[in-house]
Amino acid sequence: MKHQAANNPTGRTLTWALRGLGALPLLAYPLVLPASLMTLGTSDPNSPPALLTTVKQAFCWGSLAYPLVYLGGLVLAGRAAGRGEARGSVVWSALPLGYMLALAVLFQAWGALDRAR
Repeated sequence: MKHQAANNPTGRTLTWALRGLGALPLLAYPLVLPASLMTLGTSDPNSPPALLTTVKQAFCWGSLAYPLVYLGGLVLAGRAAGRGEARGSVVWSALPLGYMLALAVLFQAWGALDRAR
């Protein structure tokens, strides 16, 4: 059964599509890196609420860590594919997209908390 899953062309196509979509945010990373570092390096003189500060820092650290998440998902997907686990390969290939979704939620929360302040 594992050999049959490894030869599944639909699973391979989906895996490569997810890997490609996960790599797209890396194109913007040279712009994200200095922006996140500058945001982390400054303090707000208006003494914002602790929740706003926490969400802001979580977003900045999360955006800085994205290349590690992408590479980790890529390695784990490759290992799963090597073992013939097509489903595991697809799941690990989708990890960076799920991570980007979580970052988008943090960004929206940051904006909402900042407007509410």
